[in-house]
Amino acid sequence: MRKTILWLFAIALVSRAIIALLQITYGIDNQVNLDWYLYGAFNPGFELYHDFYGYYVVQLANLSKGLIPYKDFGYSYPPLFLYLLYPFFKLGGQHLASIPIWLADAVTAPVIYLIVKHIVSEKIAIFAGLSYAISPFFLLYEGYLWYSSQPMTLFLLFALYFLLVKRPMIASIMIGVAILLKQEVIFILPIFFVWTAIYYRKDLLRGMSVIGAMVASVSIPFLLLAPRLYISDLSYGLYPAYPSGSSATNATSDPSTTASLATTSLSCQTFSDTWRSLVCNFGTFTYTDIKHTPGLSVLFSPAFLNSISLWLGIPLVCIICYYLFIFRHNFNGSILIISSATAMTIFVAIFDVEIHSIYRYYLVPVYALILISSYDRNSLLLAVFTPIVSLFLPSGSIQLIPPLACIIWILIASYNKEIAREKSESPNVLAGPPVFEMKVSS
Repeated sequence: MRKTILWLFAIALVSRAIIALLQITYGIDNQVNLDWYLYGAFNPGFELYHDFYGYYVVQLANLSKGLIPYKDFGYSYPPLFLYLLYPFFKLGGQHLASIPIWLADAVTAPVIYLIVKHIVSEKIAIFAGLSYAISPFFLLYEGYLWYSSQPMTLFLLFALYFLLVKRPMIASIMIGVAILLKQEVIFILPIFFVWTAIYYRKDLLRGMSVIGAMVASVSIPFLLLAPRLYISDLSYGLYPAYPSGSSATNATSDPSTTASLATTSLSCQTFSDTWRSLVCNFGTFTYTDIKHTPGLSVLFSPAFLNSISLWLGIPLVCIICYYLFIFRHNFNGSILIISSATAMTIFVAIFDVEIHSIYRYYLVPVYALILISSYDRNSLLLAVFTPIVSLFLPSGSIQLIPPLACIIWILIASYNKEIAREKSESPNVLAGPPVFEMKVSS
């Protein structure tokens, strides 16, 4: 097993290192033409946002000047993500700051192997880990573009793994770290606590206390310095920092240190706003944002697909909830993971409705969770190809449909397979809810 873990990590690490070098040499930060600057050499349907250089690097530069997140400049995530990148930024600049992101992404491949091996078989586990290591979806968003969904995804998977191997306190620490990296993990907390209450009841209060203490100890300094701004930024602006009409802002007065483009007024030296993009020059730094990403579909327009997707998503979620209700007496590892994937997809749907049209990279943890819910060859193949297919769909709400459909397929297929197995073993006994076989570690 140790050799398998090492070579899975090596494959994932080498592939991401190569992709990272290509991005540094030829990628989005080196283009002059606006279309290339935004989309790179790929098909324009891909979302090549400029967040790493446009947000994280500028925020790291502000941090190095002694400025404080939330108080002196806007920052949309909990503090740990920025401070995790900061030592690398100080050591070697913007490119070295990317190491924690794609390194965490490389470590995710062997963690997926460990989880799948614990639930099903060695062979499926190897293919699941290898699939993550070389998947174009994960290579694009975490190996090439260095987005914020890693390393949160890694620690989320660690938390689920330690729950499965009966280490609830370590799992609580991992989920606490994941929350401090990116706040969307709170959508999985109810599932996490239900699982803990069923299997590790005596550890439930201790686990909740550990998570609460971790989040509070990191948050309190920023809450004391800028409580309104901290809450506003972590809520993606749903809780405004200042009353409507107030001129107060959390951007600094120096344009070169203005890091948050979530504020309504930008201190741009030059500014252009077209139907597709926004370009704001701060002097030595240029920020670009995509207002509209053209889709690749030739059969349906993105507007049509996105207008019906939420209506399609509602019955799909209802079907998932029905099957999860059927499985309630067999609340094992697979159900824990599928429930978590559903919760994260619901977060993305809320994000799409309340905050911003869907960022495709927000589905990184969703597709990772779907991948580790694979229980046989067919479900694994579906989990591997679904995120790749999503790359060729338009941006927006339509991105909710592939993961929801994949979850339903896995649930229905596993249910039918278990019914067939029970009928073959006891043809005169009415089959009940399916029972996933899960290996129990000693």
